Amino acid sequence: MLYNGKSWMELVSGFWGPSGAPLQRDVLGNLTSYTAGVTYPGSVTLGYQETGTASTSTDRLLSETIGRRSPNLTQSYAYDTGWNPTTLRSTSGLTYNQANQRTSTGYQYDTRGNLTQYPADGITRSLTYDAYNHLTSYGTLLTATYRGDDLRASKSTANGTTYFVYDGTTPV
Repeated sequence: MLYNGKSWMELVSGFWGPSGAPLQRDVLGNLTSYTAGVTYPGSVTLGYQETGTASTSTDRLLSETIGRRSPNLTQSYAYDTGWNPTTLRSTSGLTYNQANQRTSTGYQYDTRGNLTQYPADGITRSLTYDAYNHLTSYGTLLTATYRGDDLRASKSTANGTTYFVYDGTTPV
């Protein structure tokens, strides 16, 4: 990857990304187009809703046209007044509450604002937290414990348990 003086990525090469082709940007720094690499060759063009100035860019992605398919695939995006995506890659109907938490079917939160349930791939995932808002379980896939200083002490998955050792707050 190559970055310019504004810390904007200018060049990417790799699995899916551009194969040495520069990324095209508008004056606000929004990525507007690139040519994809060897794995998924083709061009990608991005369109924005310009709502800011050069010094306070607040542009929102509105469309993505992928030229590697025939016919070209265009994905659309839309946002509510809180900048939450209501249409994401052409999936519409996404809703949010006053705390900007997603409220579409299957999403639930506890009284502290922690996500406790959400749908993923047709399965409802459940999450639990301790009194300090540390994630303690993710369905049956993960359990975690924490030390008194808020650092994670262990995690258990189907592959076994990993214990974390620290030098102060730095993982060893």
